[in-house]
This record gives sequence, structure tokens and C-alpha cells, in this order.
Amino acid sequence: MCTRGKRWAAVTAAVVVVGLGTTACSSDSGVPTPPAAGAGEPDRADMAEWEAELEEALKELEDLEGLEGLDDFGTGAPLNVGDCWGRATTVDHDPRSCDEPHVFEVVGVHEGFEAPEGEGLAGMRAEEEAKEAICEGLFAEYFGVPYNDQPLPMILVTPEPVGMGSDRIVCSAYTTRSEEHTSPFSIG
Repeated sequence: MCTRGKRWAAVTAAVVVVGLGTTACSSDSGVPTPPAAGAGEPDRADMAEWEAELEEALKELEDLEGLEGLDDFGTGAPLNVGDCWGRATTVDHDPRSCDEPHVFEVVGVHEGFEAPEGEGLAGMRAEEEAKEAICEGLFAEYFGVPYNDQPLPMILVTPEPVGMGSDRIVCSAYTTRSEEHTSPFSIG
């Protein structure tokens, strides 16, 4: 995972830890608890102590090597070409045999994606179009038919999300996001 991705994961984890700490019934959890809000402003010494505890918790979270399940949104294994994954009723990014019920089939993986320049909505749209073009090319390689020349019923392709800041694109084919299959996709 790249440094930017590790930082993002650490910050996200810290927010979760702080959120849990502020809603916990007791302070026995070891999670930094913010100073109690009274009638006035919290004492600066209390705030400084809380910030120091939070900074310590962040440092502990930055060593992400020991944490599992940060890639592919909760799975321990990355998705690869030919893997099937996903269920119609749950969020499931675990690779599975294509003989088991699944919604998606990985048709290609692109490493080293660099987003085109752009800001705001125009930049986001340009990035999405670049990913779609890559996935359409990988679809053609996988099935041997250009994406726009396939017969009906049409198999759709989508760049699936991976960890934030990742330069990896996982392209998956599907018919609908609610239709499960028990064999690999085929065209013809």
C-alpha cells in the first residue's frame, strides 16, 4: 500500500478510534477521551493532554503492516484476473470460485494508473472516463470481442474501487448488480 494510502487508512482508523472513545460508556478502553465539555471552554491543559494522547494513538495506527484486511475493502486477498466475487445481497469483495454464486468476474487488472490532470467534477469525470477506457480494453482482451461489438445480452464492465490512493484498477464484468451466476461469463 502506498504511503498516501497508509496515511489515509491511519487517519480513518484514528477517526473511528476517537469516535468509539467518545461514545464509550467508560474510559477503561485505553482510547483517548476528549475533555468533558462543561459550561465553558475545556481547560487548555486538558486539551493539550488529549491531543498528546490522540497523537500517540495515531502513531500506533501508522504501523499498518500488522493490520489485515485493508486491501479490497475488507478482504485479505487481492482480486486477480479470472476471480469471481460479490453477492447480490451483501458487500463481498472476497475472491471465490466462479462455480459459486457471484455477481462479478474480474476481466483485467491494470497496475500503475495515473489519473489525468483536472480539478473538481471535470477532473473526476476525466479520471472515470480513463478508467472505463482501460476496462473496455481489458474486457476485449479477456473475451476476444471489443466491448461495444458484443452480442446481446450485453455484459457490462466497471472499474471497481480499491484502496484510496491506489494505482491499481480492477475491472469486473457483470450483467446486473443483483443477478448472481454460478459459472464464468462467456460471450458467443
